Amino acid sequence: MLEVRLRGHALFFAVQDLLQLFFGRAETDEAAGLLRAPRGPTLVLTSTVGEEEVSTLRADGRGPRAPRPADERLLRRLLRVQLYEVLARETGRSFPWGSLTGIRPTWLVRERRLAGWSQLAIARELVRFYHVMPARARLALAAERTERQQLDLLKPGDVLLYLHIPFCPSRCGYCSFVTATGVARPATEHRDYVAALLRDMEDFFGSDVWHRRAAAGCRIRALYVGGGTPISLAPEAFELLLAGLDRAAPLLAEARELTIEAGRPDCVTPAILARLREAGFTRICINPQSFDDHLLAAAGRPHGRRESEAAFALARAAGFPEIHMDLIGGLPGGTGATLLADVRRALELGPESLTLHALAPKRGADWWETENFRESTDLVAGFDAATRLLRRRGYRPGPLYRQKRILAGLENCTHALPGRGGLYNTAMLSDEADVLGFGASAMTKRVLAPGRVKRLAAPRDLRLYMARVAELGRRRRELWEENG
Repeated sequence: MLEVRLRGHALFFAVQDLLQLFFGRAETDEAAGLLRAPRGPTLVLTSTVGEEEVSTLRADGRGPRAPRPADERLLRRLLRVQLYEVLARETGRSFPWGSLTGIRPTWLVRERRLAGWSQLAIARELVRFYHVMPARARLALAAERTERQQLDLLKPGDVLLYLHIPFCPSRCGYCSFVTATGVARPATEHRDYVAALLRDMEDFFGSDVWHRRAAAGCRIRALYVGGGTPISLAPEAFELLLAGLDRAAPLLAEARELTIEAGRPDCVTPAILARLREAGFTRICINPQSFDDHLLAAAGRPHGRRESEAAFALARAAGFPEIHMDLIGGLPGGTGATLLADVRRALELGPESLTLHALAPKRGADWWETENFRESTDLVAGFDAATRLLRRRGYRPGPLYRQKRILAGLENCTHALPGRGGLYNTAMLSDEADVLGFGASAMTKRVLAPGRVKRLAAPRDLRLYMARVAELGRRRRELWEENG
C-alpha cells in the first residue's frame, strides 16, 4: 500500500487525482492528513508545502523540490507534477496527459495564449513541465484553436437550449445517462414526461424574466435534444415533443443549429427522420460506438454494423446537412487496431464530424467497477493513429474534454470538417455561454462573469423531476434574474 502524508497543506483532491490515475482508487483520511492507494507499491511519500519550498519526498529524503508559487492554483498544479514524477519513476508508467487531471486541458492552453505565450512556449510547458506526451500537446493546441473559432460565432447574451429525454429501450454496459426509471418504460410515462418538460420550458419562456432578457438582445443560438435516445419516444410522446418545438419556433429562429441524438441506430426509421427534418433539425447524431459486432454485443448494444450503416444512409437520404457519429475506444475486447478500423469505416460513410471517446464508465453504469486505471500503450497508439488519419482526411480536432476514470488516461475529442462540429457542445463545455436545461438531470448554467458560473441541476430521477417542475422553474427564474 502506498501512503502520501500531507504536511503544511490540506489539498487532498490534488493528490487524490494522481493516485486515482495510477492506481484506480485512493482512500482519504483527513483527520490523519494522509491518503492511501491500496493497489500501489509499498511506499511512503510526504507532500510538503512550506513557506518557501514545495516538495514530494520519499522516506530517504529523495524527490522533487521547487520554490513555492504564490498562486494557489499553481500550487495545486505543482503538487500534481511532483507526485506524477515520483509515481512515474516508481512504477515505470506514464499517461498521455501527464500530470494534467482536469477535464479541459484546452483551458490551460487558452490561459497561456491570452497571456501572450507563443504556441511553441505552450507546447514546451505542456511537455517539459506537465509531462504531457508530445502528440497530446499538439492535440490540445489544435483543439483550442478550433474551439475558439466556434466560440467566436457567439455574441454577448447568446444562450444554448438543452432538452433531456431520459428514455431508451435498454441500457448499455457503460451508460449512466439513463436512470433505471427511464429504461423500457410504457408509452404513458413517455407522454407524461414530455408534457411536464414542455410545461417547464413554456413557463420559463412565458415569464417576465425571459422577456426582459430577450428585449435586451438575448437569443438562442443552438438547440440540443439529448438522452437517452430521444427518437425512441413512443409515437404520441414524439409528436407531442415536436409540437412543443413547433410552438417554440420563434425562439429558435436565430439558432445556428438544431441537433438531436439518434444514438441507437436500431431506432432510426425513414418516418422519424422525415419528421425531424420537417421540424427543422439540421444536425443528427447516429452513434455506432463500434462497427465490430462482437464488441457491440458485449456492450449490450442491440444492433450491429449493418444497422449503423443503414441508419447513416437513411439520414443522408433524408437530407440532413450534418451527421455526427460517436466511436468508443477501449470497449472490452477492443484494441487500438479495432478503434482504427472503426474510424476507417466511419470515414467511408463520410460524417461531417465524429467523436473519439475513451471508455469511461461513470457511477450508476453497469461497468462502474471496471478497472479503468490501467496503462494501455496499445490503445494510446490507436488513438494517435486515428487522429493522424482524421487529420489527413481534412478533419480538425475540438472540442476536447476528459473524464474521471477514463481508460488509459486518454480523452474524448470531436474531429470535424471545417465549419462543422457542433456549436452547442463546444460552447456548453467552455463555460462561456449560458445554458437553459429542461428535463430530468438537465443542467441550467449562468455565466455571471469570466470564471464565475452558477449551475442548477434538475433531479436525475424522471418522476422526481416531474413532481418538482414548479419548484425547479422558480429556482431557474431566480438564477436568471441574477446580475453578472
